[in-house]
Amino acid sequence: PVVASAFGVGPFDAASNPGFRAATDSNFERFRTALEVIADPEVWGSDGGPGSSSASWGPLRAAALARPVPSKPSRILDAPDIVDDYYLNLLSWSSTNVLAVALANNVYLWNAATNEVSELLGLDQGDCVTSVAWAPGGHHLCVGTDSRCVQLWDAESTRMVRAMRGHAARVGSLAWNPVSRCVNSGSRDATVLQHDARAARHCVATLRGHQQEVCGLAWSADGSTLASGGNENYLCLWEAHRSAAVTHAMRARGSSASAVGGGGSPASSPSRSGGAPPPRGPSTPTG
Repeated sequence: PVVASAFGVGPFDAASNPGFRAATDSNFERFRTALEVIADPEVWGSDGGPGSSSASWGPLRAAALARPVPSKPSRILDAPDIVDDYYLNLLSWSSTNVLAVALANNVYLWNAATNEVSELLGLDQGDCVTSVAWAPGGHHLCVGTDSRCVQLWDAESTRMVRAMRGHAARVGSLAWNPVSRCVNSGSRDATVLQHDARAARHCVATLRGHQQEVCGLAWSADGSTLASGGNENYLCLWEAHRSAAVTHAMRARGSSASAVGGGGSPASSPSRSGGAPPPRGPSTPTG
């Protein structure tokens, strides 16, 4: 299908694009079995193999048939200059149905309801946007940069509200606490900072539990626990009321734990490990 470009580069012919066809063929082979279960459930039994049968398979088959499975994307947005880096988190969808996309040193907003695209910001040449995350209300966007800064932007007025520093390397991951409305930033310097943009001294805590780049962050729905994934294959859990103390540490098999924050390719299932890096203790918050 020919789909419209969202960011102004022109139409994209998915059918004639060799890379798109190769990716489609690869995905088809990967999910072939699941598609067969839905397309021809009579030949599949409860044990997942052809020819077997069981009464328990009936509800599962009915559920599979009732659930619509998309065979193609509903829309393709052209994203020139999106940074090819596994560790960065360059997309964020707001509660107001606006998608923020980081393209090199710019951030664009796509309104899913109106299909309108607008530019929110442009960093200086030589700098690069390395992460984006919407605040819970959907009106402010937090932006991490290659120049070690965390910026807070008002999306309606397209104005930067505050610039918060404290990291010694790029900021590749961000996560908002849904209760306290503080934002955490993960960096290549292996630390996680907690910022309160409402306070004069914005950095209220420094979390030290990783040995390499922090590439994924996510808060629990009740705002009580922060999960952080690092390139050294560790997943750390931090309880909000204990501030800078690691409560659990898990080791992911075979890949960095960047999928904690939804970015990058999926990591393997984490397992509890006694070899997790010990917390190095809280440091004094800095402004």
